[in-house]
Amino acid sequence: MDNSAQTPKATAIVDLAEMQRASKLMSDVADKWCTVPALNYVLMTFADGTLTMRATDLDIDAETTVEADCSGNAVVTINYRTLRSFVSAISGPVMIEVYAGGSNDPSDQITLAEGDLKLRLRSVIPADDFPPRQPFPDTASHWTMSQDSLMRLVNTCWHCISTEETRYYLNGIYLHVENGNLRAVATDGHRLACVDSSEKPTLDEGMILPTPLLKLLRSLMKKAGNEPVMIKAAPNAHKIEVLLSGVSIRAKTIDDTYPDYRRVIPSGPFGIRSTLNRTQILRLAKTASGLTKNNPGAEIDPRKGRLSVKAFDGDAVSVPIKVETEIEGQLMPFGFNLGYLRKQAEATPVFTLHGTDRGSPFILRGEDPTTLFVLMPMRID
Repeated sequence: MDNSAQTPKATAIVDLAEMQRASKLMSDVADKWCTVPALNYVLMTFADGTLTMRATDLDIDAETTVEADCSGNAVVTINYRTLRSFVSAISGPVMIEVYAGGSNDPSDQITLAEGDLKLRLRSVIPADDFPPRQPFPDTASHWTMSQDSLMRLVNTCWHCISTEETRYYLNGIYLHVENGNLRAVATDGHRLACVDSSEKPTLDEGMILPTPLLKLLRSLMKKAGNEPVMIKAAPNAHKIEVLLSGVSIRAKTIDDTYPDYRRVIPSGPFGIRSTLNRTQILRLAKTASGLTKNNPGAEIDPRKGRLSVKAFDGDAVSVPIKVETEIEGQLMPFGFNLGYLRKQAEATPVFTLHGTDRGSPFILRGEDPTTLFVLMPMRID
């Protein structure tokens, strides 16, 4: 497969950082387990001086424009693992060349080179076999928000997303409009996060954004700065498109009805208040890991003013906390899953628990007035 005597029909020179960014995105989206061969490949399109790469698993479809010195026209496919492995081995700009196939082998030939490292391979999967990108509904709602605003919604709700597959409609974040503002909600049945933003989109129905899409957005926006994000939503078609930093992501939303989360948010009056902070909880959790392997219950004793974890053999660790109560008579200790408290502390450095009694849900509030959490108590014997 020597192409030295041929003239390439398309070429591109891509900077190392740009190649790393594009190949990682393609690797994150390409289907690793599907038996459909085309879904393990990346579609590379050279056209009008532009290079684009696209990957899909049929639920998420990502396309990115690659900054490159590009010429010629060609459409080829390359295995995402091959592309990712090559990029992991290079240390400089990449030269990509595409050669037309011959009479014995009509498949286009692809060459990727960096320095003295050269990779030659055939475009085994015809471009026509790659799943076409489905058009987005013209009736979709659309709005623009900053990456900071979108990341705030996702990160605030992240630890409350359910991983239980039987209740798949909880495997994501419920995005909808409440009192004119955009609201995000996530719950796993034991805890709930609810956060409002200042955006006021025209969204007739809510939609559930699946966890794989949210995970991809987190990886893209982590170091992308505060560029604007364009969101197109078509709830009736269960589709969403997110455009940011030269990337277009189209995804299916979860086709089901989100439960009425408002019913589990207690309204008070609250007779118990206790303020906890990240340092207290993390110190307690680290020490408790030496007492028990599982996530034990963390007991709050209003009479002693301490948050403690006890092992089965009677060993215990505790830290002092402030507990205020307006309940008359003796107040029994109450508790929460220590793992849930630790995750909550990672999301909100300081928060106050508001409750009515030891068996009812507690509201958690941090310094942000537009955010609230709900946490179910845990029985402590």
